[in-house]
Amino acid sequence: CSVNGETAEKIIKKSRYKSINATIPYKELVFYNVKTLSETAKLARSVNFVFDNKGYSSDGVGLIYSLLLHGKDPQGKKVLVCGIGGAGRSIAVALANYRSEVYIANRTEQKIDDFIVYYEQNCKNRSLLRKYNGEKCDIVINATALKDGLPVNSAVIKQAVFALDINYGCDTEFLKTARQAGVDNADGEEMLFAQSYFADALVSGVQPEFAEFSGLYKELKQEK
Repeated sequence: CSVNGETAEKIIKKSRYKSINATIPYKELVFYNVKTLSETAKLARSVNFVFDNKGYSSDGVGLIYSLLLHGKDPQGKKVLVCGIGGAGRSIAVALANYRSEVYIANRTEQKIDDFIVYYEQNCKNRSLLRKYNGEKCDIVINATALKDGLPVNSAVIKQAVFALDINYGCDTEFLKTARQAGVDNADGEEMLFAQSYFADALVSGVQPEFAEFSGLYKELKQEK
């Protein structure tokens, strides 16, 4: 159910629920109120799923599974993440862990600086994230809620090999720009399904596997 901030905090602190899903704007609130954190959630300062009082951030793994589903392995590639909210931070952390070259663009640049400093202070392997400065990137990701405008100059999107918008169920300006330029693209549908798969795997006590996720997603599309 949808709740306000005060109710959300009470649920996190006092509820007997085995698991809780959290979305915008409560990912950071959950981060500060959950007892223990996964490594990704700690580095991203964001939690969107709680199980057995442990917070997880599945935006990043969902994004990577979506890219792999489209045949776009981000390992070793230059990836631009537009937006440094909870989803953007989780995506940046997951991509860095996956050995991508991660660049970050955001309307407020100070937030990028703050996040990079925090990441470097807390990351064991100290993989560096970078502030975007006009580099040509293979993959461009819109991790903002922006639908009617662009999070970055259109030229940046047009030179990419692949563009992914984490929003779903709507034809955003970001996707239109990519499509008109002939850039392969996708919305956030597969990413959302991947996050559900990740949560189900945790609750079921099994190790998430991309091959299993891919098979399940193909079955879902066939049913539709």
